[in-house]
Amino acid sequence: MSGDLDVLPEWVYVSVYSKNVSLWGSWDQPWGRHVSILDFSVYGEPPFSTTLMNPGTSASALYNFTGTRIIVEGTVRSDVLRDSAWSLYTTCQVDGKTFASDVPKGIRGNRVPFCDADGLSPDGVHTLNFSTHAVASPVPPPVTSDTSSQVFYLDLFRIKPSPSSNLDHSMVYIQHNSTINEYDPLWSSSANGHYTSTNGSKVVIHFTGTSLTWYGFYDPALDSSTEESQGTWQLNNIPTQRFTIPRIKSATNRFQIGLPIFQTPDITPGKHRLEVTYASTTGRPLALHHLIIQNAPFEAQSSSTPTPTPTPPSPPATQPSGLSRAAKIAISVN
Repeated sequence: MSGDLDVLPEWVYVSVYSKNVSLWGSWDQPWGRHVSILDFSVYGEPPFSTTLMNPGTSASALYNFTGTRIIVEGTVRSDVLRDSAWSLYTTCQVDGKTFASDVPKGIRGNRVPFCDADGLSPDGVHTLNFSTHAVASPVPPPVTSDTSSQVFYLDLFRIKPSPSSNLDHSMVYIQHNSTINEYDPLWSSSANGHYTSTNGSKVVIHFTGTSLTWYGFYDPALDSSTEESQGTWQLNNIPTQRFTIPRIKSATNRFQIGLPIFQTPDITPGKHRLEVTYASTTGRPLALHHLIIQNAPFEAQSSSTPTPTPTPPSPPATQPSGLSRAAKIAISVN
């Protein structure tokens, strides 16, 4: 386990672009974060990964893991149908058992759950096989203004670890109310995070790892300003660094999370002290929703490569309904 935590993290994240995720079949070239999917008013919370993967007509993504639950998430772009002669089907299997899977139609969004495999054994290594298969329609439907495609991109696997999970090489999600965060009395808190509008107010974070990323939040019920403001951070004894809390440009009436405010440079593994200070008298408050502490580089630990199932998924009789999401996370890219 990472850092000074004495409890098992609730979630672990694995980027689909990780070297330890096996991609089989036809996949498009890696697709980066296009500016359009960062429009919060349309797509909501931004993707987790800096690179998304677009499956072709027949493709599979496989990953070995230890945990009791795994959720497959990605981005959906419903545009005017370009390939109206094709229907898309997905299959989600863990250890050969099939779980409901679906790419929702008619939406645009990031962090959309495609599959939720729960109730897995806490012991032993599981194998996820998430497959897609495009089937040609006998009679192509006419393209109309309300005809939309199921263009989607894989983003991440979200895993609920078990006591036997190896978290030595992981990026761990730390909630704002963790005991590693020592706030001074000038901070306030809500269900969504800690925040301060007082110039000079500080929080000290003691952590063990190789880097830290700060994720803030915007809550229109709490924030009186959408304009940018400033803060500083100091890690161990290196010179103080200044950062900007960016202006809210869209969807100012909606709660927003998911964009990092600042990230420390890579440092030697070990115990570290980070001091973060609000350095403005106007503009947005300094807010903390969660931290991501990285224990090792993405490729520091290899997992064994599973063998893909050669048979493509069969079209289901009916499309399953949408799946639920969890809120708390812990992050890994092993």
